[in-house]
Amino acid sequence: MPVLNEAMKKEKRTLVDSIFESAKTTPTQLAVGDSYGEYSWQQLANKIIDFSQQINDFGCRRILLPVKQNKASMALLAACQLSKIQVVLVPDIHPENWIKERCQEVSVDAIVSIKNNALHIDKLYVPGSDEINPQQNVMLFTSGTTGTPKCVIHNWNSIAAATSLRPKYAKKKWMCGYSLAQFAGLQVLCQAVINGGTLFIPKDFTPNSALNLMQNQLIECLSGTPSYIRQLLYSISEVSLSMCSLEQITLGGEVVDQILLDSLSHQFPSANIVHIYASSEAGAVISVGDCMAGFPAQLMAKGDLKIKHGELLIKRSHRAMLNYWGDSSQNKPWIHSGDLVKKSGDRIYFVGRKSSTINVGGFKVNPELVESAILTIPEVISVRVSGHKNPLLGEIPKATILANEDVDQQIISQKIRQYCQSQLAEHMIPRIIEFTTDLPLSHNQKIARRSNT
Repeated sequence: MPVLNEAMKKEKRTLVDSIFESAKTTPTQLAVGDSYGEYSWQQLANKIIDFSQQINDFGCRRILLPVKQNKASMALLAACQLSKIQVVLVPDIHPENWIKERCQEVSVDAIVSIKNNALHIDKLYVPGSDEINPQQNVMLFTSGTTGTPKCVIHNWNSIAAATSLRPKYAKKKWMCGYSLAQFAGLQVLCQAVINGGTLFIPKDFTPNSALNLMQNQLIECLSGTPSYIRQLLYSISEVSLSMCSLEQITLGGEVVDQILLDSLSHQFPSANIVHIYASSEAGAVISVGDCMAGFPAQLMAKGDLKIKHGELLIKRSHRAMLNYWGDSSQNKPWIHSGDLVKKSGDRIYFVGRKSSTINVGGFKVNPELVESAILTIPEVISVRVSGHKNPLLGEIPKATILANEDVDQQIISQKIRQYCQSQLAEHMIPRIIEFTTDLPLSHNQKIARRSNT
């Protein structure tokens, strides 16, 4: 059954409280593992205390963490909560100049990283001194898939608000297909830890790393974006996937199409497949487990969602951000999601992001709709539709295709055009179709949508 902002009645615990409780009750049980080793609950708790003491010694008001994908970073995140210090999270894959720009934007005192199993601090001179709100403990950036990333302000309570103790999740083995610096990554972290489960962090987001982890550690719960899960599904043989022990697959961060849901149901018939609608701004909003794209229209009647000019608006809840950084305006009761939706029968479907639309001679094209059509071609593994500059129309749709190796690209191009002509309006049909041997995802494991020259 779908869930919409349903208040959890079970016991609530914070991330740090849960870790210390597990260290007390099951000290030697495995808590977290990465490509370098493992921490038991007691080892993790000890590392958190050590890092917290080092943070306190720094005497900073606000720090920035370039978060790596490893168990030490997980300990450092929890140490920041224990120390009650304001922390800004960014994935460590960004170049130094990008990170320095974020430091100036959010006015941090220092960059803190882990070197040789100890914390290293790079203090910065930041002019001005804005007031620190102790309740605003965590700041992170939106994905920036279609534009400039925005810094959203949360506290640890709002990040953990969507999780609770659930018997079905107790002591399960989780694999996180998100960066730990992302809102979605923190959600998976909380879901695993608060339920006393073990979190496994792959060294990278390649299919081979995921497969090795799933098979060697007998992963039971897998979370990731639809693009990431699709990459795993089509890059790993069915025989290898059949040897995995997945009981729960959770998708989030992008539009989930019916083809992917059907493929997952076929490959993992006994797994519980869920797609979650969540954002860094609104938190977790909807969970749908009926293996159907979109969500039931009846959820609109609950009063927490509404549609205005085709955009989904979300009523602010305890799971939502406190505000955007630098925005002093009073929080409004409704959050503009930036996601376009449409109602068809008794279902609400996601059309795409407002910011990703392509302007074709005055007509607005949602690339996600075009991608969904192209993905129905069996030979197509993945696709990215983007805007290509055109002197006459402003932009024209361009489709970049990752297809099976043994296909005739000319024949596939023809099939794509013919199918799009039968299903889409003229201005939505890709004018340019190109093939690639690799369609890499952005750092947040999503399809990157930027206009091309």
